[in-house]
Amino acid sequence: QNQKIEKRSRGDGGNGTVTIRVAQSANRREVAAAGRLEITLMGLRLKNVERLGKADPFFELSRLDDDEGTDDARWTAVYRSVHIDNDLDPIWEPASVDMSRLCEGDINRPVLVSVFDFESNGKHRDMGRFETCVKDLLESKIGSVTGSRNFALTKNSKNVGTIVVADVTLVKTDPNDRRKKAVKKGSGGGDRRATFRLQLQALQLKNVEWMGLA
Repeated sequence: QNQKIEKRSRGDGGNGTVTIRVAQSANRREVAAAGRLEITLMGLRLKNVERLGKADPFFELSRLDDDEGTDDARWTAVYRSVHIDNDLDPIWEPASVDMSRLCEGDINRPVLVSVFDFESNGKHRDMGRFETCVKDLLESKIGSVTGSRNFALTKNSKNVGTIVVADVTLVKTDPNDRRKKAVKKGSGGGDRRATFRLQLQALQLKNVEWMGLA
């Protein structure tokens, strides 16, 4: 469940809006049981975005953050691979991502896979993306009983390459072990049943500096 709260500040020189988004995740015990996703991706015939030489591609895995009942949705990157120099058919190092961070333990929740050309100045170039879910990733492993499946990388509705799942495993964790560790670290041994993500967004705040910005 998600909640969106807006607080408007007036008086005492205050002017603006602060939006607070609180996203409640699934029960911690249930999410812990989901474990970690270990996946190896490879790219095939990626479209080059460099004028000289070849691109240096890396990929990101992003989770979907949305406000229930609204069209306000956004993607938040939770994993970034190491880039590979001058390679349009890269095989990236295996990635290991906590399922609670990636999809709140829900294998059907949307996940975004994005590929970028690494730039040392931080202005990485978009090479394409595709939307999927953990369930589809698990079923598309090369040699799986359900049959391997390639994912089309698209940019501006055009095909700019292919992503293949070379290997993928959902490593389950023992929820009892996770719970024991949480109780030892917690105050008073309480069992907190939910986790929260808090996002703050400040809009149109009134400047209080004579020169420059607050």
